[in-house]
Amino acid sequence: MNEDETQRVARCRVYYETKFQHVISEQIPEPLDAVLHVYLNGSPSASALSQQNRAAGLATANFWQNLSDKTDSPLLRFALNQLLRFDQAIPLSFIDLVIIRNPDLMRWAIRYSRLFENPDSIVYKHLRAKYATEEWLEFFAVCDRLLVQLEPYKAAIHTLEKKLKFMTVTDFFCYLSILAWQKYFDSMLAGKSADFSKVYDRLLQMKLVTTKAETLQVTSESKIAQSIRQHLMPLLIPESYPLHTYLQCVKNLQLVVELFWNTQELIDYEGSIDWFCYDEKCRYQYGENKSVLFNEDDSESIRWDQTGQKSTLLWHYWLNRGVEQFLSSEMANSQIGSEEYQDANLTAVTKAMRSCLQLEALYGIGNTVAVTEDTDIPLFELMLTNELHSAMFAKEYVSPLHNRIVAGTPLLVALKDLMMHGFVDGENRLPFTWSDLKAKTSRIKDWYLSEQTSDSREAKAQAAISFWSQNLKSVSDELKNSNRKPIAKLHEKPFLQLGNFFLQLPWLMFDSNHFNAAVNNLRRLNNRRPELKTETQQAEEHLADSMRKLGFHVVVGYQPAKTVEDDVGEIDLICHQGGTVLMLEVKTGYVRSSSAEIWLHKNTTLRKASWQLQRKSAKFPTMLLNDESLKQQLGISGADYQLHCWIVDTCIEFDGQLIGGYRVVSRETLEVVMRDEMHMLCSLERMQPVRNTLYPDGFSAQKFVDVIESEAVWTKCGLAV
Repeated sequence: MNEDETQRVARCRVYYETKFQHVISEQIPEPLDAVLHVYLNGSPSASALSQQNRAAGLATANFWQNLSDKTDSPLLRFALNQLLRFDQAIPLSFIDLVIIRNPDLMRWAIRYSRLFENPDSIVYKHLRAKYATEEWLEFFAVCDRLLVQLEPYKAAIHTLEKKLKFMTVTDFFCYLSILAWQKYFDSMLAGKSADFSKVYDRLLQMKLVTTKAETLQVTSESKIAQSIRQHLMPLLIPESYPLHTYLQCVKNLQLVVELFWNTQELIDYEGSIDWFCYDEKCRYQYGENKSVLFNEDDSESIRWDQTGQKSTLLWHYWLNRGVEQFLSSEMANSQIGSEEYQDANLTAVTKAMRSCLQLEALYGIGNTVAVTEDTDIPLFELMLTNELHSAMFAKEYVSPLHNRIVAGTPLLVALKDLMMHGFVDGENRLPFTWSDLKAKTSRIKDWYLSEQTSDSREAKAQAAISFWSQNLKSVSDELKNSNRKPIAKLHEKPFLQLGNFFLQLPWLMFDSNHFNAAVNNLRRLNNRRPELKTETQQAEEHLADSMRKLGFHVVVGYQPAKTVEDDVGEIDLICHQGGTVLMLEVKTGYVRSSSAEIWLHKNTTLRKASWQLQRKSAKFPTMLLNDESLKQQLGISGADYQLHCWIVDTCIEFDGQLIGGYRVVSRETLEVVMRDEMHMLCSLERMQPVRNTLYPDGFSAQKFVDVIESEAVWTKCGLAV
């Protein structure tokens, strides 16, 4: 460590030690927690200071010497996990000190940080060399076992990738598309709802890493046609090809099947490691004929099952609202597309309306979305683009294939029949489709009927294609970059640009959740958009308007007076009615799809929101005392009020839970309660004509709070919470 680096670390250490002493002098409980929050929130925040400087400064602070035996908390575990990310800068004496006080605390930090996956870790090498108690040896054995179980699948995948390296992306899709249709219909006939999206994402990414860059710059359709002739047609019409060609394609298909199976198994075992790392109910053991991992109890499994049920009910809720909006619109009495497609198109329009309602209410997305600096597209038409594609694929692919498969037709024969009928109709009904930008634009431009001219419709079509596309050459380059940006999942950007052409995968497209895809395009993949701040403000204003309709006085974005010592930051919403005050911290994030992402959201975004509410709520009496305008805006005349502080989160995973002592309320749950629409939490066919109100004796602010804090919506839906 050079002199400048030493000074920066010392500067951080002094900062944390000073903060610790200040907290003690203020007689604030849990002074270590207060310092850890400051560290986790990125302070001190001077530009010259790196994350590693802060980590080393915290680890060398003198207050660790006073850490009592068995000190433990979720916050401390997470902070130690963050320190271990910079294990090369953390003194080994600090590691030993924590272990002396509480060895299990360090084991949790290792699990959270996944340090055991790094064979070159200085800290992990030190631990393995120094600690040989029964508890540590069992822990090391479990970590080793979890990693060893991945190796056969990694080795098999490596071998198979080498065997398949000769294939271009379109060659690969010829086989993957057949396998994907087989997987879909196998699951359908078995009455299961299997989701292989993670496998497809991984397979495409692996292929893009090993594919030569020049093969991703396809300028002629003849290249795609060559793949079809060499790799797909021999399987669909074997009688037209030499036997050896057919047998080679069968062999290739089997290799792709093996690659799929090994990738799926690898992902499943990686899921076991995620379970070990992020599930606080996960326990471990090591021995003959024993499961390495097991749950302490089934509470987490029950909670995740309930989360899934909530998501399903909310899906129906928004669809029902979409139906309501459609029936009240001019489109309800209009012919949408050809008569043949009328029913499918009606469903697509309704789903697009549903997504627009969600995006506006939850995320503050306006009527248009900026695709580039100079181009935007109406939100409804953006969503309709994917919904109409899904409707087309469902009608033209899924339905005819389903009928043939159910009748006992082998898949390859069914795919051949579909292809031949497509040829007769002048349509491409191969297992995957493609077209250049001109053809694609021409095909969908008439979907944008709000535009008066052909040129304006073409512009909207190209904007939609751009929004939903990922360039496979760019993705390939990004995957090879150690500091890469987030990579789009297939359902998030389902138009795959391969040179001059756009590929689509009907087996993936027809059943995708396009609302989730839109959210993640806007919030995960493009989280630095200039519109983001405005959208967040609009989401807060939308919530404020809904609260005002219930009779609340609402103040949005209140900034308490700053002092030299403290700035608690802006308060998103303060609401008051009849002595009931709500302080709301609103969080609008993307849709998370892995336990690691969900765990990180809890320990970063929600943890910080809880910390912010703690500080802001403590200052609230002073705010009212010093700011007469605030009291007037809220309609508070005295000190006789009850303050409730909630974290309002667009994610559903922690709905109803307490984080740091503060309740998390799903923004969607709040929407149902504010609108008193629990009767819409069901399929359209089951919806009752009479509203089952949440306020049988009339609405009041306290009853509103009671409904939220008792989770009455979900208990009335039959979910034990």
